[in-house]
Amino acid sequence: MDMSYNVYQIPKKKGGFRTIESPNEELKSKQEEILLKLYQIFPVSPFAHGGIPNRNIVTNAINHVKKDIVASIDIKDFFPSIEHYRFRKEIQTLIQRSLEKQNLRDEITAYCFYKDHLPQGAPTSPYLANIYLSRFDWLMAWFIAKNLPNGDYSRYFDDITISCNFFQRNGKVTDEMKKYTFSYVATLLKKMITYELKEFYYLDVNEKKTKIISRKSRQYVCGIVVNDKVNVPRRYRKNLRAAIYQHGFTNENIGKLAYVNQTKMDIKLKTTREFLQQYVKKSMMKYALLQDNYKFKFYERKLDKINEVNL
Repeated sequence: MDMSYNVYQIPKKKGGFRTIESPNEELKSKQEEILLKLYQIFPVSPFAHGGIPNRNIVTNAINHVKKDIVASIDIKDFFPSIEHYRFRKEIQTLIQRSLEKQNLRDEITAYCFYKDHLPQGAPTSPYLANIYLSRFDWLMAWFIAKNLPNGDYSRYFDDITISCNFFQRNGKVTDEMKKYTFSYVATLLKKMITYELKEFYYLDVNEKKTKIISRKSRQYVCGIVVNDKVNVPRRYRKNLRAAIYQHGFTNENIGKLAYVNQTKMDIKLKTTREFLQQYVKKSMMKYALLQDNYKFKFYERKLDKINEVNL
């Protein structure tokens, strides 16, 4: 099989260039076969929304609507930073004794890495990145749902978003509590999320793109406004109308129009807390059937903690 890649650069919106490593048609076809197997065999966390069927930029934003604080953090050089041997090490716990998963792991090794990293341009790379960060997603979701009022977590490729409401004292939101919430979220971004990514996943954060935004300002999640509802910026809609008027329904304009229409769909999604409650309840049922009282009690305590009201 021809294992070659077409490597080229495209300009970024805010300057600089992005390197694209696109597989030849034969290799791309093989990677697409592997991707279909990945969907069936390797589930990813419900908090990842990029490169996953039935999830998109809108489902990524929906749970961050009407929050007092929306914070975002960007992973630098995302795909090239996920190296082969670290990926294999991370998924060892997912494979365990499954021969089917072991065989698929070997196919991933043979066909889905380029120069020892995930190539940006291969159809398998987004989903493999989600597998790599699945444990990280669960860890962040647990912590945020447990420690932030109405806390939610999501990740769209290399863009991580957390949101919450202000902490309260005696049922009231005071200026002191607002400052405390901002300080807490800033510490969480810098000390926990950045540290975890660097120390355990060898991924760096683009500190220039780290933002913490209150509802007094326009809150964006991957370019979508979430202050009161999921919506695209007014300027984007205005420019699109002008482009359609001037050039008609080109492929690019049709794609942009589909993106705008996505934000108008009535999409309902479980909150981070609800996903965690569902997971724990399933685990409790499983271990109740297996009559494993120790693990049943373990998940019962987790459910009690996740059900606690944040003050």
